[in-house]
Amino acid sequence: MKVFMFAGQGSHYQGMGGSLFDEFKPLVRQADYILGYSIKELCLEDPRKELNRTQCTGPALYVVNALSYLKKIAQTGKKPDVLVGHGLGEFNALLAAECFNFETGLRLVQRRGVLMSHSVDGLTAAAQEKFQQYLQCFHFGEPRVPVMCNLTARPYLGGEIATALSHQIASTVSWCENIRYLMALGVARGEPVSFEEVGQGDTLMKILKTIKLQAADPAPQPYLDELTALAAKLRRVGARMGWL
Repeated sequence: MKVFMFAGQGSHYQGMGGSLFDEFKPLVRQADYILGYSIKELCLEDPRKELNRTQCTGPALYVVNALSYLKKIAQTGKKPDVLVGHGLGEFNALLAAECFNFETGLRLVQRRGVLMSHSVDGLTAAAQEKFQQYLQCFHFGEPRVPVMCNLTARPYLGGEIATALSHQIASTVSWCENIRYLMALGVARGEPVSFEEVGQGDTLMKILKTIKLQAADPAPQPYLDELTALAAKLRRVGARMGWL
């Protein structure tokens, strides 16, 4: 079972993206038009020292993650069995699962960044409500590849994308739970789990090593029973949706 992981805020750095911007010029032009500035210049040169600003960090990571994924698929021709993203990286996981297109994802991330940059203690709930209202303007398709949800630490199985993404602003990322769940799912399916970080850097791979060390104890039987049932359900849904 191959799992692709997308990193979120905190994994950015000046110079990320490298030659990707020249390899995917049409998408880069589209991003520049939506954002109103050069995403390539921001990531590679950061002349105005804006890359660390929340409203700029999100779009930068989203674009670099998206282009990295497209390059990987073009090179290998193979898609993952499961997708998972840390925080903002969940937007890239949903993009890769074809729940929305590149433009929609970028607009969502852009608005999310602006709202989060204005939030302070006590205003997070208001930033969440505004983002939820914005999300209602968009249609989200069912994932073509299973995607883990940071809010529930379970795969998206229904029309819950808008709700989950709006609550994500004020919620803790259930990253360890997501990874342990996927490792246990591999056990339930009788398959080895291969994790691969898609994007620039190895932030999530480093975290993965720690999680694996902490997860040496076997999962309790009720948990494995749940996962076995889910594995069977994913196979049925996957066959119907064309995942498998």
